Amino acid sequence: MIDKLKRLIFPPRCAFCRVLLAENEKHVCAKCAQKPYALSRPKAYKGAFYKNALAAFVYEGEVRRALHRFKFHGGLHLAEFFAEKMAEKLQQTDWEFDLIVPVPSHFSKQYKKGYDHALLLAQHLSRLTGVPCKQLLKKTRRTKPMYGLRVSQRRANIMDSVACVQAVEPRYKRILLVDDIITTGCTLAECARVIRDAGAQEAYGITAAGIK
Repeated sequence: MIDKLKRLIFPPRCAFCRVLLAENEKHVCAKCAQKPYALSRPKAYKGAFYKNALAAFVYEGEVRRALHRFKFHGGLHLAEFFAEKMAEKLQQTDWEFDLIVPVPSHFSKQYKKGYDHALLLAQHLSRLTGVPCKQLLKKTRRTKPMYGLRVSQRRANIMDSVACVQAVEPRYKRILLVDDIITTGCTLAECARVIRDAGAQEAYGITAAGIK
């Protein structure tokens, strides 16, 4: 009853094209569910310090616009949608992880937006998988936007900008890092390096979207 009333007052829209959803549709309309950006399967991302990384979608088209709405324009409801697709991606792997850790953003960015997008994804993913979530990492300085930077510049930009707030407990040896997007993997690699220095044995990464 409550769900029906909520749906009546706040009719759900497609995460991609924003059309009103039919009663039997969830998050994405039937038309968008068949589009290339919804069906495409991003590659596996390899990098230093993390064992493997995957993305739920390719970062293009309506996926890119939806991610921007979530990340920059208060589309908090999209966190559940992206987390569900990330969980589906994880079910296709043989990964084993003991703790979910969001990739940190600088407090000034969180203050400006009013929320932490990676933390929201991690919390939803924790609920879906039953694996605990903890904010083990923090940003120690504000970095430049990565867009437009070469790989070497990205590495230099992110280097020594992340710290672990405490040693990793022995029961949490395998860590799943969560973020919104992966491009070169430099940010994920730095987070994995820091968390392994703090006691983790393995690190994986999952994001909402990634480049081809």
